[in-house]
Amino acid sequence: MTDPIREQIRILRWETPAAVQQRQALADEARSALITALERRLVCRPGVKDALAVWDLDPLPQRWTVSADAQLSYTRSHTDDAQAHAQARFGVPDEIRQLDPAVAVYPQRVIEVTPLPEVTP
Repeated sequence: MTDPIREQIRILRWETPAAVQQRQALADEARSALITALERRLVCRPGVKDALAVWDLDPLPQRWTVSADAQLSYTRSHTDDAQAHAQARFGVPDEIRQLDPAVAVYPQRVIEVTPLPEVTP
């Protein structure tokens, strides 16, 4: 006959690592679900921060990577159409780069270059 205490210790030694792994998996899923809810604007940021703190989960990231596609239009002076096409990707106005929070702009291609009519004073 096996000693009941020894049997209980053996069972606990087997169950404890599994319980720790399960707890970590649940914590990861809960944190991920909260961040997804925040991204979808279903929950406010302070609410998510509070929930993560109460549940003793890792806090929200300090920096977020956001990717977006947009069409950017701006006016610049060029000597001809070829120069306008050649420099349009590299001439993002400084106002765009000075947004707060900071935004990195990487134009991929020039869609259209349209000459503006000359204005005579």
